[in-house]
Amino acid sequence: MDKRDQMENSFFDPERPGSIFIAIDRYHHYTPLPGNSLRFVEGNQREVTDAAFYKFLSDNVNEVKSCTYVPDVEMVRYDLNWMRDVPLPDTHMPLDKYIRQELLPYLQRNFQSPSRQISLSDAVYCSRYKGDTDCSILKKYFVQEADYMSFRRSQDERQKIYRERRISGHR
Repeated sequence: MDKRDQMENSFFDPERPGSIFIAIDRYHHYTPLPGNSLRFVEGNQREVTDAAFYKFLSDNVNEVKSCTYVPDVEMVRYDLNWMRDVPLPDTHMPLDKYIRQELLPYLQRNFQSPSRQISLSDAVYCSRYKGDTDCSILKKYFVQEADYMSFRRSQDERQKIYRERRISGHR
C-alpha cells in the first residue's frame, strides 16, 4: 500500500496504535449489522478502548434482543501497536467477506490470540442476570450457576426449534 493510499484511509490512521473489534458467527447463520460486526478504534488509552469495547458488546446484545435465540457469535478484540499492516476494507467487497477472507487471516497470522474474547450468549446472559454485558473475567464462576445452565439449555432448544421450522418451511 503506498503512502498516498494510507493518507486517504478513512477507517484508521495506519501510523497510530488502535484496536479492532469483530463479531462473527463461525457457522454463518447470522450476520450482525455492519456497525456491530466490525469497529476500528484509534489510540491506546486503555479507558477509551475499554469503553469502546463495552459499547461494542452492548450494541451487539441490544441487536439480538428480538431474536428467537442468541446466535453463536464470538466478539473479539485485538489491540495493535500500530495499524500499518492491517488490510484496508474494500468498499466494493461485502463486509463479512472482508472480515473472513482478509482481516481475520491477517490477525490470526500475526497475533497469538485476541486480547479479549467473549461469546454473544455470555454477554446476553450477563446483561440479563448480572446487569453488565462484559463479565468475561467471571465466566469461570458463572458457568457453574444454575441460571447459566438453564439459559444455555433454553438457547439450544430455541435454536433447534428455529432451525427445524426453517428447514421444514423450505420443503
